[in-house]
Amino acid sequence: MATKTTKDRLLDEAELLCQTRGFNAFSFKALAEALEIKTASVHYHFPTKADLGLALVQRYRERFESQVARVSSGRSSRDRIASYVDIFARLARSHRLCLCGSLAGDFATLSDEVQGEVRDYFAASEAWLEGVLEAGRTAGEVSFQGEARATSRVLIGMLEGTMLSARASGSPNRLRDTKRWILDFLAVPTP
Repeated sequence: MATKTTKDRLLDEAELLCQTRGFNAFSFKALAEALEIKTASVHYHFPTKADLGLALVQRYRERFESQVARVSSGRSSRDRIASYVDIFARLARSHRLCLCGSLAGDFATLSDEVQGEVRDYFAASEAWLEGVLEAGRTAGEVSFQGEARATSRVLIGMLEGTMLSARASGSPNRLRDTKRWILDFLAVPTP
């Protein structure tokens, strides 16, 4: 395995800090100290915190979309939704928030570019889930009232909110209960 570059190590540490503390709760000095480098080295790779935030979200979106693509292939809609929830559950068990969910808490203080990336993350997540819901309803694998778009927005809001309450309560298993509720909510009624 190749040794990580300083830039990758900075992104890893910044992601951890953002997911556990929040974007505004760490400084370039904290990053430099964690990696035992000079603050100037952080600025070399990311001249501003907005540059760091943009790189963070872009990398996170790529990795998240890759995870979603893996859960999409050759499975029922219910299984895809269950696996999607599991992505959030793994983060909660490691005491992290979804990066974009965490950034949403700091949204008003983010640069326009980072705000746009966060919006794009949520739009892409909602569109993916909307497609899974619609395909599942067509195939008779899931059932729900109303539009798939509205349902996808509610479910993503539920997942992001559950991550916050799981952190506050010290109970990452809340995602397990949410997963069960979502699957029950989407269950096809038996005649």
